[in-house]
Amino acid sequence: MKKIFSTVLILLALSSATASVAATRPVTIEWSMSNTANVQSYQMYYSYSSDMADKLLVESCNPWVELSLNNFSMTCDNVNIETYPVYFTIAAITAEGATESYSEILTSSISIVQGFMALTPSGNAPPIAAIDYTQNGNTVDFDASASTDLDGTISEYRWNFGDGIIGTGVTVSHQFGDLSEYPVSLTVVDDKGSASLKQITIYTQTAEINARISNSLDDVEEFAENGLVSVSSSDLELTDDGNTNQIIGMRFTSISIPQGSTIVRAYIEFEADEVSTASTSIEITAEDTANALQFTNDTHNVSSRSTLNTPVAWNNITEWSAVDEKHTTSDISSLIQSIINRPDWSSGNAVAIIFNGSGGRTAESYDGEPASAPLLHIEYR
Repeated sequence: MKKIFSTVLILLALSSATASVAATRPVTIEWSMSNTANVQSYQMYYSYSSDMADKLLVESCNPWVELSLNNFSMTCDNVNIETYPVYFTIAAITAEGATESYSEILTSSISIVQGFMALTPSGNAPPIAAIDYTQNGNTVDFDASASTDLDGTISEYRWNFGDGIIGTGVTVSHQFGDLSEYPVSLTVVDDKGSASLKQITIYTQTAEINARISNSLDDVEEFAENGLVSVSSSDLELTDDGNTNQIIGMRFTSISIPQGSTIVRAYIEFEADEVSTASTSIEITAEDTANALQFTNDTHNVSSRSTLNTPVAWNNITEWSAVDEKHTTSDISSLIQSIINRPDWSSGNAVAIIFNGSGGRTAESYDGEPASAPLLHIEYR
């Protein structure tokens, strides 16, 4: 399901114009952020494209101010607007390269807090189209109820399903054919006649990728007792090595899946390095970031990472009764889905998976046998 982010309150103080001509205007934005511990400053950007493509930094801005707890404001004087509509956004910046927005840790040093549309020349703020959907095979249920209009109401919802069929209404259901993808658009029109467009792609065929650990620093073991990290072990002990409990970190790179895709199935495949029959149960989670960094041998480098709060259980694992056998985890599609749904996710980024538990299964590592290192399998559409 697509995630709709609408928790930031935006207010523009933009003088109305009577024609789409160049004009200099003051712009004021108010916004809210729930966690600003790492944020050092904010910047304002604008663009003439709703996706903020080719965005430009607004100059001559006054210092941002905190109106109240977690509520902020910034005014930029003399913004040169060449045409309408014009779109603005606020970017939160930290020196460490981590920015907090919507209570989620983002990984770039400049991260978009929220994009929105400014006033049109008539003074009417156009509506903002939003699409949510659920998919079951080729049948997709669409929901536009998250669409908003800042100064009025939405009077029309027009759908184009990209296959010659159109529809209307806040919620619609559509049966697609067997083409691999369909460009779907929603146009919302407000009570004053202004409109905006939202486009997404629906995939009706499942694609898959396989990503194998390909670097010594991408499968590591951290001793739970003291946080020491081993980065060159010849095997991976999941998760007890004798009497020593471990936290296992694995980083899979080049995950070429478009942001917001639907994850149908996902698991990690291991090759047994030893016969392992002890009772074993493991909890699997993922680092809560859009692009996981490589592990290091710094103390607690695995356990200190922020993780999703919805782990997947891999309980009562079957015995690994022979060396070189292949074994797979339980389905971890929910973890991959959470990462892919992040607004700052980009196709080709890296995902880190973390294992905690008790008992023991011994798998091949990159340093032990590169061709049999852990492999992440994902099916998506």
